[in-house]
Amino acid sequence: MVDEMNGWIDGDEYNELLKTTDGGISWEILNPFGSLRDVGNIFFFDSLTGWITVYSEVPYHLTPSISHTSNGGVDWVTQYTGQPDTRINGVFFISHTRGWAVSNSGLLLKTTNGGITWEQYYLQTNQDLAQVFFIDEQKGWISSGQPSYPDSILVTTDGGITWNRAGFGVNITSFKFIDELNGFALARWSLLASTDGGYTWTNNIILSNQETENSSVINQFSLSQNYPNPFNPTTSLQYTVGSLQFVTIKVYDLLGREIATLINEEKPAGEYEVEFDGSGLTSGIYFYRIQAGSYSETRKMVLLK
Repeated sequence: MVDEMNGWIDGDEYNELLKTTDGGISWEILNPFGSLRDVGNIFFFDSLTGWITVYSEVPYHLTPSISHTSNGGVDWVTQYTGQPDTRINGVFFISHTRGWAVSNSGLLLKTTNGGITWEQYYLQTNQDLAQVFFIDEQKGWISSGQPSYPDSILVTTDGGITWNRAGFGVNITSFKFIDELNGFALARWSLLASTDGGYTWTNNIILSNQETENSSVINQFSLSQNYPNPFNPTTSLQYTVGSLQFVTIKVYDLLGREIATLINEEKPAGEYEVEFDGSGLTSGIYFYRIQAGSYSETRKMVLLK
């Protein structure tokens, strides 16, 4: 949302872009990229100007790109095309001209001309960079999407030339700062707060007592996006069971044929992870579906060999 009325939602599952001009009461469905592309992370600077990451499906590869709109998302122009089988995970602009984007393998992109050209910087980290946020042209933060590494937030005070590790060992998927010191981050099962510019974080906003911090006390169901995605040949699926239920997780091909059953048993409330091995399958799009009581959800994953 850029103001009280105008906002967008990118829909990865259906390659659609949703737009509202009445504060979310109604939504217009846009499909400017066609059926052979997946839309990804989106950022609008105002009601007309925005950028979006797009993945074009070509034989055996996904090619990432950054596209720009100047008419509220109706028409888009490709400004940057990345290497095949990579992902551009986040994009952010502090003005109409200056912006940043982050990709996997520690790649940071920076533009000073509205995305016409992009400078590439490889940070000294093997983490997949997930999201980027700047409070002004000099100070910004990058989060990592891999919970297995200890450094999940990087901080810069010189516009992205150099970065300091903030050293936080959870998977932070998004964050926002209201000034140079005070900010919030969304991590797995918690909302975190920082008062020193992202170097230290407290989780006293959610999971604030012993009962809610206990992983066995969960009152919701969820199915997370597999990671990595695209994958070859294995990927991990994380899911949450809110109460004692019989749980099934199955994998289907693009035609709806069942490929594998990953879970088929009763599970108590808790967080779980299961691995899917696609060694015997061909490259392509697959779907995985969870059924737990009345809860069901389906997500898409891409196998690239």
